[in-house]
Amino acid sequence: MKTLATALRQATAVHHRAMEAKIDIAQIVADPQRCQSILASLLGFYEPLEKQLITAANWREWGIQMAARSKTRWLEEDLRTFELSPDAIAALPRCGALPSIDSPAAAIGCAYVLEGATLGGRQITQILKNAGRPPLRFFESYGDAVGENWLAFLRALELFERRGGDVEGACEAAIATFASLSIWIDPCRE
Repeated sequence: MKTLATALRQATAVHHRAMEAKIDIAQIVADPQRCQSILASLLGFYEPLEKQLITAANWREWGIQMAARSKTRWLEEDLRTFELSPDAIAALPRCGALPSIDSPAAAIGCAYVLEGATLGGRQITQILKNAGRPPLRFFESYGDAVGENWLAFLRALELFERRGGDVEGACEAAIATFASLSIWIDPCRE
């Protein structure tokens, strides 16, 4: 029997690869301006989405404290290292075409995308270090607790599924989250 985690991974695999191609790690390492632009775009997506996500489900039911998992503060911290003032950060555009989070399934599917990004962030952090660039807080995310937090999220997925959660709805929401993010960070949009 396929687990929810497996279903989500399979449903989003092509979208995940496309996102990795769009956020070109080589450009982040080589071009500080491109790096700042990507961080600004990510803030514009994460901030409004996290505000919705935190209240979209009873996360405690699945053993998760979603508010503690917010990545917005890390993106703001990184943007300040590029000497953006709090006013300049507040003035950055925010995404208005967010995926719909209108059910627990939509919340868990959306969160899967955001939490999964923490795993890739570790690889980006290592690439930055190897290139002699300082690591960025957003990509470091939970630091040494990345694995622990990911396992806790996988347990939340299991609880959601065991309690009759809508697997198909979660997969659709994860795909919609990738689609919305892909449009938002499209270089042609800039």
